[in-house]
Amino acid sequence: MIVNAYLLLADDAWLERSLRAYYPFINWLTACYDENGRGFTGCPIDISPARETLQRCDTEKKVQWLSAPFHCRELSPLEVETKMRQAGLAEAGSGADWVIQLDNDEVLPDPDAIQSALMMADRLGASAIEWPMRTLFRQLSDSQFLEVCGKNGEPSYSFQGAIAVRPGVQLELARWVKATRLRFITPEPQHNLLATDDALSDPQVIPITAIRPDQAIWHFSWARTEENLRTKLQCWGHAHQFNGRRYLKRVWRKSDRDWPKMRNFHPFLRDHWPALKCTTLNLSELR
Repeated sequence: MIVNAYLLLADDAWLERSLRAYYPFINWLTACYDENGRGFTGCPIDISPARETLQRCDTEKKVQWLSAPFHCRELSPLEVETKMRQAGLAEAGSGADWVIQLDNDEVLPDPDAIQSALMMADRLGASAIEWPMRTLFRQLSDSQFLEVCGKNGEPSYSFQGAIAVRPGVQLELARWVKATRLRFITPEPQHNLLATDDALSDPQVIPITAIRPDQAIWHFSWARTEENLRTKLQCWGHAHQFNGRRYLKRVWRKSDRDWPKMRNFHPFLRDHWPALKCTTLNLSELR
């Protein structure tokens, strides 16, 4: 089985840890960026730190670079992101059986589980894999994080679209696809809006309860420095959906002390983030 990957160059906050998990089992990695130095919204973005990190980590010379004028004023930020991802997928898909499409802030605790999932998808004739993610909202110390949880503290998982797809699959709204896909779900009681009976009634979704909670992806989406997060909120695909500067000031900045009482605080999909809990994560244990 030939597995390639692509990524979108942006900040490098968690890039090295993310890359470290899947770099060993891929053949090629396509690194995509806007040739004019623009983010999805058109704002300037400095990719040089991420590029330097990628070059340093590319010990086996697997990286190929893809640049183009991806930003377009006529497209929404999310449409620009989707366009960029589709180009990355087309390039990385050449000669591959599967393409990994992980973001720079998503870390696989167990890469072997993803490889097993790819083999399962082969057997079942699926074209994509969806994997649960644990969302980290803020880093309080080297090992203490605020993690999104259910209203009673139960685990909360989200899906950010497919994390692996067949070459040639059509992407919609960033990484989402409408092809036949395996949706991996951990078996314990949880807050997971895509694990309900209605969500699993889609005939193109094949639910798989064959993974453990500790195999869910760590998504360090908001667990960044304030400066880093401010840049992300200006440039990412959801920038048009809420006022990032206001949310940063009124919610995120106060979360280190207000987190025990925060409820339904997602910036534009309130019920996706019911509450927060304090989680200890030993980063040295991640591959």
